[in-house]
Amino acid sequence: YRMARSKAYLFGGVEIRWTCDPSLIKEKDQTPAKAEFHFPGGLKDYLKATLGDEFQVTREVFAGKSDKQGGHGSLEWAVTWFGGDGFLNSYCNTIPTPEGGTHEAGFRNVLARGLRAYADLIG
Repeated sequence: YRMARSKAYLFGGVEIRWTCDPSLIKEKDQTPAKAEFHFPGGLKDYLKATLGDEFQVTREVFAGKSDKQGGHGSLEWAVTWFGGDGFLNSYCNTIPTPEGGTHEAGFRNVLARGLRAYADLIG
């Protein structure tokens, strides 16, 4: 279920219809027997849906995509700051990277560097 949902936001715009035989779902499991996933805006829509009415420091989710020169790879992101404890989901080639790795570390470093540069710019 979670994998099917993640593919819907990682491939923004696709619609995935989830169906599972109810007899396979454990009693305390919150997995539905049927669900439809559609995130037209990809990661940005996923983040908005996940946070719901949660207070956000910024009005809009900071999201974007950058393609590697030569067409071999890209980076996509969606970031916001909110009142909760926070969470991070990272993927490489649509495969979850629960321990982050170099992809996540590089993104964190670039984000921090950009925020510091902006803070220096505005004083």
